[in-house]
Amino acid sequence: GNYDVDLTAAKLDYPNDCATELGGFRDVVLSVSVPEGGPFDLDITAQRDGGELALASAPSCGAAEGVICVPSFVTPEGSRSTPEAHAARLLLRALEAGPRTIYLAAGGEGVVQLRVDFRPAETFGGERCGDAPALLDGGPAQLVRLPAYAADVKSACKPETGDAFVAFTLEQARDVSVIAEAQSALGLPVLSLRDAACKKELTCRKSQPGRLFVRDLAPGTYHVAVAGSGPDDISVRLETAEVSPAPAGEGCAAPPLLDSGVEELEDLSTHEDAVDPGCLVGAADATFGFELQAPRDVALIARFADSDTGAVSIAGPSCGEALVCRSGLGTQRVVKYGLAAGDYRAIIESARGNPVGLSWFERPALPPVLVPFADDCDGIVTIPEAGGRFSGNTSNAFPDFNAGCDVGGQEEGGAPDQILRLHLGAPTRVVLDMQGSSFNTLLSVREGQFCPGAELLAACAPGYLATRSYLDLDLQPGDYFVQIDGYDGAAGAWKLDVFTSPL
Repeated sequence: GNYDVDLTAAKLDYPNDCATELGGFRDVVLSVSVPEGGPFDLDITAQRDGGELALASAPSCGAAEGVICVPSFVTPEGSRSTPEAHAARLLLRALEAGPRTIYLAAGGEGVVQLRVDFRPAETFGGERCGDAPALLDGGPAQLVRLPAYAADVKSACKPETGDAFVAFTLEQARDVSVIAEAQSALGLPVLSLRDAACKKELTCRKSQPGRLFVRDLAPGTYHVAVAGSGPDDISVRLETAEVSPAPAGEGCAAPPLLDSGVEELEDLSTHEDAVDPGCLVGAADATFGFELQAPRDVALIARFADSDTGAVSIAGPSCGEALVCRSGLGTQRVVKYGLAAGDYRAIIESARGNPVGLSWFERPALPPVLVPFADDCDGIVTIPEAGGRFSGNTSNAFPDFNAGCDVGGQEEGGAPDQILRLHLGAPTRVVLDMQGSSFNTLLSVREGQFCPGAELLAACAPGYLATRSYLDLDLQPGDYFVQIDGYDGAAGAWKLDVFTSPL
């Protein structure tokens, strides 16, 4: 069943390798009665928001020998929120009837959610490469309980659990998809496709759900090491199809060219992991090309589906190690200043193989412009129509302008602000990016013949994460005013990159 266990005012009575006084742990003792009719596997999972956990089993309460413990890990939900969500999972196999002593420890007070399950004792195949169960094309999924396995191989996708092996055989070349799904949101599945001897990793994938796709895989026997970012139960199955032609942009040779300011939309579900710029290992990718006739500042803007981890890179013509890259959730952007003339590659990657969008911008390679004043409309600084990069500090400015996306209830003007002017003579796509600023920024674009104009609809962006404020706008000819501000009263040193392209 499910239990809420409160550790408030508890102390650490039974230290072990996973729960120490040094870590600030406290613990409670639980007794679990294994029923008659076994043997049974006992499966216990503990979860809490914020702070570490540990589970341990002892032969009897207070016993110094024979204590088995497991530390906690950060769940996928926790890695995207604050405080982080932690979980610990203890699997005890083939137990006979009788009581078992369980220590539940946490690195702080609060309530821990506990799940206790009994199952008839199971046998687990695939501990070694030689006893891997077979995956059949279109056949039933194999269920792997990761706590039951030791770690045997290394993968570029860096699993954090033990691994189980499954195998499949191809009589002829096929397109292959290995699909894995975590059952309890305790970890992301990690799939490592390996050769017949399990020695060499051909490619890997880390996502939920996990879909490792390889085009035109040669006949032969292959193994898959199934692991995870946390000790979840993973179902894994195999699907194959006739060999399909590679889509444009798969691989590094002869990539399609990007048009400046025009977003390329690409469905990566039909792409494999064809290149490795070293940014997001094991992800489906697409490669595009662009050429510079002179040194330029270059920006790549990549959009990804909700909850999908993506990456965007600028690389040389061999698609080797990226010159600059960024990975994460949501819209990702990279900028390379003063990139020399030559032929380059823009690489976009998706952990889930979802649809993606990629845009390329360029502008003259110019040094940053310091904005010392521009506190109000009398000292306004002009942004060239081709864009540029600017820096300043709002700490000594006055709060002159309100913003529609700021926190409510503040005094008139909100945080200290500065203002810049942008004149456009033609319809233009304008990207404004404040990454690199030192505080929680706020960016607002206003329109009007006279400063400060009126704030445009959907043209106000707070920036309280490391990526800071960001706007991507399609603007008609006219005069615009760019308000550099702080979210919820914040002020400090700021940076602003502006890239433009005709619509």
